[in-house]
Amino acid sequence: MMRSKYGWVWGATAAAAAAALAGAALGWRIAGKRQTVTRGVTVDRPLGAVRELMQDTDVLAGAVGRPVKVTVQPAPADWGTEIHVEVDRAHDKAARTALRQVKSAIECGQVLSTRDDPAARGPVAEAITNAMRDRLTAGGRP
Repeated sequence: MMRSKYGWVWGATAAAAAAALAGAALGWRIAGKRQTVTRGVTVDRPLGAVRELMQDTDVLAGAVGRPVKVTVQPAPADWGTEIHVEVDRAHDKAARTALRQVKSAIECGQVLSTRDDPAARGPVAEAITNAMRDRLTAGGRP
């Protein structure tokens, strides 16, 4: 640490060391290894029905672009079934999109989309709406 006219200031190496220690304490993988995240969705169907549908995990792996670890378990308080996918952080957005599509397909029988719904907008307003829709539905976050 260094003393400045604004008080004590951490040096760059001290800040990097503190970040590394915090990451290690939180269980993050550091030193070149890929970080993995787990994403999940709750489906309003019984566990047995979802397990039968999710036996082929290639559907999620194909949508994400890599092999994924899928776990299916009952949701708390009898709210249906939870589907969890473990994927590396680089493919997080694709995993969230795939989970949302799987939830729609299981609950509704098809993947719902508002892409071709008729609207009373001009071509410029429709293009803006489509661009915003694509941005918001790709992974669930802007």
